[in-house]
Amino acid sequence: MEVAAIIPAYNEDKTIGPILSVLQKCPQVKQIIVVSDGSTDRTVKVALSFDGVEVVELPCNIGKGGAIMAGLKRTQAEVLLFLDADLIGLTSEHVSSLLTPVLESNAQMAVGVFERGRMATDLAQKMAPFLSGQRVLTRNLLEKVVDLDISRFGVEVMLHR
Repeated sequence: MEVAAIIPAYNEDKTIGPILSVLQKCPQVKQIIVVSDGSTDRTVKVALSFDGVEVVELPCNIGKGGAIMAGLKRTQAEVLLFLDADLIGLTSEHVSSLLTPVLESNAQMAVGVFERGRMATDLAQKMAPFLSGQRVLTRNLLEKVVDLDISRFGVEVMLHR
């Protein structure tokens, strides 16, 4: 199954580079799409500096749900990997362990809960792990979610229900 990584990003020029570096080292990931959701910083420039990374530049901020849908339109991949653009400490092992349950057909969706990031993020993931922005799911499952494009920043709640 082909895997596409879709990274919605809003003003994440300081953190997106290391994420793209990790994804380029992951053999399972065949396509990397960064969706700049109206960014006004150097997010687009940083993303374009990575070979093979596709960039979708939205003219204004429409929210994470809309950004994900814009990325979805750029791929035919059967498996979709979503990562927040502000992750800290991502490794190829994280990506592989997140992909494995879906690629081995043991699940239609896997949610990643990582540690040793920002203290507030670590705490939030302990309290509500289903709200993680790090997840893998089948295209078939995602296409069943209604109104994802207008969910703004409620994407994780919509995907979890």
